[in-house]
Amino acid sequence: MSSQVTPNGRRLVTACAECHRRKQKCDRRNPCNFCIARKVPSKCLYGNRLRPTRASATPEDRPRADGSVGSNARDRSTTYGLPLNGADQFSGHEYSFEADRNRLPSLANLLRDDEANPGASTLDYSVIEAPYSNGPRSFHGYLPPTPAIHDLVDIFFAQYNPQLHILEKCYFRDLLSLWLHERSTPLKYLKPEDLIQELDSFPALLFQVLGLAVQVTSPDALVLMDMTKHELESAQAYSDIGIHLLRSFDMQRFTLVAVQAYLLRSSWLKNLGRGVESWHCLGVAIRHAQELGLHEGREIHQRSSDRASKTLSLFWYEEYKRRVWATVFIFDGLMTLMLRRPRMINIEDCDVKKPMDCDIPADRSAGVPFTVQDGCKPNAPTSTAAPLLLRELVCIVHETRAQKTSTPHPKDYSVITNLHNRAISLLDTAPPYLRPNNSDTSWDSEYPYLPFQRENLLSMTNLVITTLHRPHIGTHTESRTAALQAAITTLESQHRVFSQTPRHLYKLVGSSFCTIDAALLLCVMCTDMPYRDGLKQRVEQILEHSTERLVAMQEVSSVAKSGLQVLRECYRKLKGAHGGTENGPNSTATLVPENIPTVPVDSENIPGSNSFAPALDMIDTPSSLPLESDLLNLDLTNSVLPASNYFDTAFWLDHVGQIPLPASSLPGQDFVWDSLTFD
Repeated sequence: MSSQVTPNGRRLVTACAECHRRKQKCDRRNPCNFCIARKVPSKCLYGNRLRPTRASATPEDRPRADGSVGSNARDRSTTYGLPLNGADQFSGHEYSFEADRNRLPSLANLLRDDEANPGASTLDYSVIEAPYSNGPRSFHGYLPPTPAIHDLVDIFFAQYNPQLHILEKCYFRDLLSLWLHERSTPLKYLKPEDLIQELDSFPALLFQVLGLAVQVTSPDALVLMDMTKHELESAQAYSDIGIHLLRSFDMQRFTLVAVQAYLLRSSWLKNLGRGVESWHCLGVAIRHAQELGLHEGREIHQRSSDRASKTLSLFWYEEYKRRVWATVFIFDGLMTLMLRRPRMINIEDCDVKKPMDCDIPADRSAGVPFTVQDGCKPNAPTSTAAPLLLRELVCIVHETRAQKTSTPHPKDYSVITNLHNRAISLLDTAPPYLRPNNSDTSWDSEYPYLPFQRENLLSMTNLVITTLHRPHIGTHTESRTAALQAAITTLESQHRVFSQTPRHLYKLVGSSFCTIDAALLLCVMCTDMPYRDGLKQRVEQILEHSTERLVAMQEVSSVAKSGLQVLRECYRKLKGAHGGTENGPNSTATLVPENIPTVPVDSENIPGSNSFAPALDMIDTPSSLPLESDLLNLDLTNSVLPASNYFDTAFWLDHVGQIPLPASSLPGQDFVWDSLTFD
């Protein structure tokens, strides 16, 4: 038992009430690790005779945005304008999330003693890591003025969030208005105690949103030009401040806000090429989400005596959590492809339903699913359409891992063919405004992010296809054909994307990764594949455009710089193998987007079309010229890149090394392209 002896000989209890009752040692945190391990943090209470140490400062003691410090739940309820007693909102006896547990939904509230958690461990551990010894620091001084916060939040939701739809604007705005004291009415879909925990974590999410907004904002944007020098310096550290708050405050609590904050931090790190850190941060987000049970299927059931508005609010919030899990699932799958790391989510453990393809209404207490809301047009693009397609694509990634398709000699090659056709069918069955081929562009002016979503969906699909076929390029003509076509389609897609990309976004990994990945594959495969002049000119033009794009980006992107060095050497080998000069494209030329000739969007650029075959018919019969043995011995002695760049020259050299050489028994190239078929 943790206690101290006073001068008069009396024992002063220093343990929490629960540890004192159980006669066990207490680490005096609030809540202590023993109560956390037993899943009874609400019982971790301390008497008034001894306050917890500064190192165990709780969310109740954290600094507020105005610099003041709260001391307990009542203070925080008052601070956020919330009623302390939430009986008028949630009685705890009305709803059960599981369909088969509707008779006694409040049973867990009645069994709060030791028998409720008989297998709980009392080991002294922290969920993530111990808090900083000097306690949490005040963060409000790093925030920009409130108008600038709103401006940066608007930039985030307009320019960055549509890519993967990480946050729902309506729910984020609810928390932001409460945190900024712009709203005092409680939220119908959260219990007061749960809302307080979400608000405790909200500053970390806000800083991540601001950090990504600054990352994608042009330096001459008005919101940045109006900032003082001190505010601009703080703006570059917004994401770092956010992760500091997460580690200091929320490591012992699992909240939906914390999951999203870790996701945004992972995205921020990936954008800068810090792949390992990004992957580990994603792992924390996944574990947080699993602790919240986001991977489990839940349903909302209404009692006849309850109001429909309350049920609808809970229904949409449950849908919101499904979308958060879908985003986590997509992040994990795409990281698997880009970083060549193992999956952290086992799809067999997930029974949650996929999100609905409709927007969450502004009034969640009255909006009915799949109805046209006021001010909305029928058949208008939804914010979830692209993420849902990416989710299906990631499901294919999981199946490729489960089917062991990466083995060079699969027992049943039809498995690879079926997975390939499933990926292609995603593009064919996509909504018209997202289809890469014969797309409906009438919505583009109203939804300016649609062109990027189309090209991103096309590039990600072809990334899955090349990953699926790469191990079999040397042994199966079908894989060689599919990989070549996917690489060419990706490079032409990236050419269109680059023509619309502002200069200040060149630094982001997404601007260069797909170009490097596809260009290296095309370059290495064509080194051992002789072709006639017509196709030769086309391939070389595509590779030269790819090189010029990387030249334009290398000054601000270490990823583009490292990939460019490897691509130049591979291109030099390609030129030498076909009797041309080994000098690659002009290394000093810088190609600006507006000077890039537009590549016409026609059916030959899109997988699933047979019109690509005539150009490929110009390929000659196989040559005895082997792939040069020194292709991997590239001269990169002058490479000086930041140590934090995961996608360095070693990464791309290893990438080149994984492209197998064709077997001597591989049929002639004319046969390869003549047999090209896509449904």
